[in-house]
Amino acid sequence: MTDQLSEKFIIHFSHSKNFEPYLSVTSSNNSLSSSSNNLFEQLFLRPGDEFNVKINDKRRCIGHRSDLGEWSLCSSGLPLLEKEVQCFRCGRDEFYQCRALCQGDICIPSSPKAKRLCTPPNTEVYLTIVAGQLKVGVSLNAFKRWLQQGSEIGVILAKGPGLEARRYEKAIGRLEEITMSVRTNRKVDHLKLTSSFTDLKKQLIAGLELIKEIEVPEEVTQLEINSDEIINLALYYGELEKLESTPLLLAKKDKLFGGTILGQKGSFLVLQDDKTPLAINLNYLIGFDVEFLTEKPERAGQKSLMDFF
Repeated sequence: MTDQLSEKFIIHFSHSKNFEPYLSVTSSNNSLSSSSNNLFEQLFLRPGDEFNVKINDKRRCIGHRSDLGEWSLCSSGLPLLEKEVQCFRCGRDEFYQCRALCQGDICIPSSPKAKRLCTPPNTEVYLTIVAGQLKVGVSLNAFKRWLQQGSEIGVILAKGPGLEARRYEKAIGRLEEITMSVRTNRKVDHLKLTSSFTDLKKQLIAGLELIKEIEVPEEVTQLEINSDEIINLALYYGELEKLESTPLLLAKKDKLFGGTILGQKGSFLVLQDDKTPLAINLNYLIGFDVEFLTEKPERAGQKSLMDFF
């Protein structure tokens, strides 16, 4: 990943305009509140690159997206609740907090600008397959969202204002065969790409037939779907087709690990560590200061046979 030992603070992971996965990082010394994007850099997660890290113990607030669409670092020093990556103040000030809380019944915007972006009929309602399960969702950028959640295949069903699109999503999600969320353990079990595009396509088309029973909100526009609009996402996950077994999922307590990047699917980065494929949930890195090492470290409990003689 880097030519020399360096310490970075992990803000989040995302995908570039070319759909390459990356970690958004800043120097561990940047602790003062700032909205300058010059403070941040992208560390791309490319197959074949080394990813060797040591995670420091204490998690701290990652800051928040401002109304300007830029990132502001946190200087409050407020403690974090367990499993949280933002302090109370930054969570309150998060630009798109309203979209995370929206249930499709009432609009309580985080800011006037957030409401202006959500009101036009640009929110996409989509059907996808994640870890073998049919899943419905909404997004202003469905393709990028598919990559972030590790979809195998996807298609856009309709477009509408944010509130109405969310309402349509929830109606579809009530179908027994379609979910609105997929469990993490199931995603790990499906990191190895096994189903063919043809089989996934048949499963998706069967889901489309079920959705025809659902009433479409008046302000939502259904799209005509043909087979060319069904997108194969397997092409964007690096070399995961080479996996011979399900990767070993690293636990949160694993603070020192490394290997060669095979690919990234959803929030999981898959590494080849000697003969053992490892999977790290990138969410575990967010909010931590991480040292990027020039050499692959030896993990705790990882010993050679000669160590026992």
